[in-house]
Amino acid sequence: MENQVEQKDKNLIDSTEKKKVVNLNFSDENTLYVIANIILVIGIIGAFICSLTIVVVDSGEYHFIEDKVFNPTGFAITIGILLLSIILWASLRVLSNISVSLKEINSK
Repeated sequence: MENQVEQKDKNLIDSTEKKKVVNLNFSDENTLYVIANIILVIGIIGAFICSLTIVVVDSGEYHFIEDKVFNPTGFAITIGILLLSIILWASLRVLSNISVSLKEINSK
């Protein structure tokens, strides 16, 4: 009977040792997450500004008439800025999530 009690106590001690909470420092990952969000916001703002300034431009044929024409090069630049900011944002988020997962795995 005493042997069973000792075994239960030993199992209880083992289970509490397994449940130790490890404080992990995720400050680097949080910084990367914030930088990713800043890049996305700046990219969206930049694409909006480019869409207002270089997508529709003055034709330049007449000085007294404002004749606006579509600029395909400006449109391509605007889409490029937007896509690049989205790709960078997603990549930085993935790197941050991978780092968090690796830290959690190593702490076990």
